[in-house]
Amino acid sequence: MDRDVQPKVVICILNWNGGKDTVDCLESVRELSYPHFQVVVLDNGSEDNSVEQIRIWCREKMVCIEYDKETAESGGKADVEDRLLIQSPEPALVLIRTRENLGFAEGNNVAIRYALRCAQPADYVFLLNNDTWIDPDCLTHAVGVSQKNKADVVGCVVKESKTGKLLFSGDHRPHHLFYVSYFWFRHELQGDEPTNMVWGTAMLINQKALRALDNIYGEFFDHKLFLYSEDYDFCFKIKKIGSKVFLAHKALVYHKHKESCVTRRYQNSFNLYYSTRNTFIVAKEYLSGIWLILFHSYFPLTIVKDLVIKLKVGKPHEAVFLLKGLKDGYLNVYGKWKEHS
Repeated sequence: MDRDVQPKVVICILNWNGGKDTVDCLESVRELSYPHFQVVVLDNGSEDNSVEQIRIWCREKMVCIEYDKETAESGGKADVEDRLLIQSPEPALVLIRTRENLGFAEGNNVAIRYALRCAQPADYVFLLNNDTWIDPDCLTHAVGVSQKNKADVVGCVVKESKTGKLLFSGDHRPHHLFYVSYFWFRHELQGDEPTNMVWGTAMLINQKALRALDNIYGEFFDHKLFLYSEDYDFCFKIKKIGSKVFLAHKALVYHKHKESCVTRRYQNSFNLYYSTRNTFIVAKEYLSGIWLILFHSYFPLTIVKDLVIKLKVGKPHEAVFLLKGLKDGYLNVYGKWKEHS
């Protein structure tokens, strides 16, 4: 494929205290067969040596420049951007340092603003979790599916990296039942197909859809959610503006199946809190009438059931985090959780 005739894709990878994971992910990105991409790594205020690990990797592998949050959101420095265009036929890496943890939602918002405002704006943005490795042909397949089907959002098939176990292959739940287990509605994937939502683990987004969302909402992902459920909310908004969401069945990403954004000790606790709280927030935003009544009748009961199970298996701290997520969801508590240091 000719680099000059292919749409430019900016790959956005968030890092928070996960330097080794991010470097491993970057190694897989370097092997992509797609010829026209740029990499943005946004460091969400890491407190370890992540930034230095990424810098060391860059010295040997890619042209690298660094911006702070404000400079990145303005599209970078003109002279630096011009030099990148002239001097770097190979993929370049832009390292954005926020110096605070903005969460998944606002962290990606910052990276996307740069991607759309830099000297050579993106035709597509590709969100990629740092604790993944990407199949060499993944991006080629995803862009192809978008162009063939005029889909503004294309998701990838996600597998567990060690076992190859299928983790995600599309979401076929009815729109109003987004909070029930999607395993109830799984079917055998036959090819590229429409899907109600895709995981933010690996998501290709057309710049036209991103600009449309920005014009309507002033952002791309809802910063109030901070962490988890942003992909549900995002896909609801995408569908609302009339865009199509597809799954590319040959676009493969392999996930380490652990939460790289938190320590192992608390990974389940943060997951439980944010996913519980944010499910309430998204439901109250998009459901109404009988569907909202059904949600309030069903979802809290599933949380209570999980809470009892946690207590029975000797995990009281996880039960507490579930309960706190339930309470804050009802109380409309937004943003970064006060117990998330």
